[in-house]
Amino acid sequence: MRWVAITKKSGKEIMRDKGALFFSLLFPAIFILIFGFAFGSFTGGNTTYNIAIINMDEGINLTGTTIQHGNNYVNILTEMSYLDGNAKNTSQQIFDIREYLTEKEAQELVEDKDRIAS
Repeated sequence: MRWVAITKKSGKEIMRDKGALFFSLLFPAIFILIFGFAFGSFTGGNTTYNIAIINMDEGINLTGTTIQHGNNYVNILTEMSYLDGNAKNTSQQIFDIREYLTEKEAQELVEDKDRIAS
């Protein structure tokens, strides 16, 4: 029960010291606002990221079965969607995937700033 007394004592000290009160309560709140505006968490919407993928995976053959890890990776990214407030998937996808066969096609899209490289 000694920790209760120490906690009460520390709480009283912080409430009496204006500097400690500022750095304990207001300073973190100010940083939350600054970083929220800087990184766009207050915009209220989710962003769909446009990604160009060049899948050069030829797969591996294990006991007569070919495993395509590249295709599995692309499928996982394609199926990812944002969650709503109840932790249920929404219809808004996180990534808009475009798979390209050549590096030239993907490079052109990246240079035009239409896609992000992956």
